[in-house]
Amino acid sequence: MLEDVPAVVVDPGTTWTRCGLSSDLTPRYTVPSAYAKDGNDLPRVFGDGVYSYTPSREIFTPVMDGVVYDWDSAAALWSHLGERMGCNLNEQPLSVVEKAWAPAESRAPALEAVFEGLGVPLFTLAKAPLCAAVESFRTTALIVTIGSGRTSVVPVLDGVVATKAILHSRFAGDFLDAHILASFQASQIDAAPRYQIKQRAIGLDVGEPSPYAKGPQGTPSFHQYQQARIVQRFKQVTAEVSPFPLNNPGSGAVDAAGRPINIPNQSSSIRPFEFPSGYHRLFGPERMAMVEPLFKPGATAQSGLQVPENSLGLTELIYQSIGKVEAPTEVIMNLVSNIVLTGGTTQLQGLPRRVENDLIAMKPNSPFRFHLARGNVTWAGARVMASFGHFDSSWITKAEYEEIGAEQLAEKRFK
Repeated sequence: MLEDVPAVVVDPGTTWTRCGLSSDLTPRYTVPSAYAKDGNDLPRVFGDGVYSYTPSREIFTPVMDGVVYDWDSAAALWSHLGERMGCNLNEQPLSVVEKAWAPAESRAPALEAVFEGLGVPLFTLAKAPLCAAVESFRTTALIVTIGSGRTSVVPVLDGVVATKAILHSRFAGDFLDAHILASFQASQIDAAPRYQIKQRAIGLDVGEPSPYAKGPQGTPSFHQYQQARIVQRFKQVTAEVSPFPLNNPGSGAVDAAGRPINIPNQSSSIRPFEFPSGYHRLFGPERMAMVEPLFKPGATAQSGLQVPENSLGLTELIYQSIGKVEAPTEVIMNLVSNIVLTGGTTQLQGLPRRVENDLIAMKPNSPFRFHLARGNVTWAGARVMASFGHFDSSWITKAEYEEIGAEQLAEKRFK
């Protein structure tokens, strides 16, 4: 009986895909969402294979801005993970996390991919903000997700998404990556990925150029993917969010275009970073300037990045979303005291403190409280929701799909 069979739960993100069973406490696998191919007629390479260099290797991703657009490739990855878990997907229910801004037209292809491609008996889409709220044990919460491709703010009121107040922007992790890489280039830092380093120097002094042996460069998509790994590491260990807007003169730091930037005096601590070539660099105030565009997208010059005038930064996005919520004052107070921060970019050191400082400056008398829900929170919430039962109205059976069709089911069941 299907009610006794645990569901396969998948959370497909722009960078990572998490997969496990509803009976698991944590995902069994967290793998790159991207896949590699060495030629049009060759099979997809999943998992850690995307990091291995071959001269013709290209990198593709079925997920952009947190939304699956290539369902066939995504389903192929899930089938691969199902095999690794020892699961037969045509015998187990499947729950897939869907972002709040996913377009309605993407749902019919989703049904076709899972029922025809994978042959699953039961399928549902779990809304990401509801999953985060469930795992955070909150029925009312402001879910702020800062992922790779998108930053989103989604109010959840008594277990229901306030769709009119949803705001999202592209100023997220990938945007920061592009800015940081541009800053490296402006400082003439060689950010060659590890696959190009054939022989690196050891024991170099700080700032000493690295006379390493450099191998051939891969395809543009492969090279860009490997460079992004350097930037992600830099964000984890060296970058830090300034506690206040960067508006004090005299820091001596420069932006990606080489122009002076302003850093608070209390934020001048220095941290090292080692590049794959063996080159060591000390980063002072600029390590904060590099992530400031998350809060002020147009304030810092970007090399090759188009930033529309008056683009909303993170704190402004949160503030405006709260202002769009149509609810009594006591509900709003409950909402702002339950702000859940999730997504990989929330791992930036100092980010919660900066958001809190900015919001208090905007609205001093509001009881803002933040709750960090990093890592597997969305997957874990989807796991809990899948454990409630496989036969409520959100689940679609294969028989229904065959009888009614993808278009009508997508319109009626996933509003």
